[in-house]
Amino acid sequence: MSLEFNHGGHAYRAGKLPAMKQFHIVRRLAPLLPGVAASGIKPDASAEDMAAILTPLATGLATMSDADAEYVLMTCMEAVERKQSAGGWARVVVGDRLMFEDIDMAGMLHIAWQVLQHNLSGFFAGLPRDFAGAPRT
Repeated sequence: MSLEFNHGGHAYRAGKLPAMKQFHIVRRLAPLLPGVAASGIKPDASAEDMAAILTPLATGLATMSDADAEYVLMTCMEAVERKQSAGGWARVVVGDRLMFEDIDMAGMLHIAWQVLQHNLSGFFAGLPRDFAGAPRT
């Protein structure tokens, strides 16, 4: 099952990552969980609520090694294809290279976020409410 979404005037399709790649992504993102969970952000959070997550998220991202950050981003980007004007789909990443020069940092982060939500939402939904220090309700 794939997820289709739009960004920057382009249609994208994100596929499912293999289970081991999902595991390695979660393993690398695990240090971010306490700060994110403590913020109490819910899936239907407002823009104001999302602003509350920026500080713990930025702090966690700043402590990630370049190699871990690149692994997460590039693994996400490898799961994505972009619709072409002729109607076919082209991979966004081939090898270790982005194939579209118009994908900037903000676009890459947006696309990666879509992939993470599509691939990991079931994992995070299954966590106990008090995982990583989140307040119990």
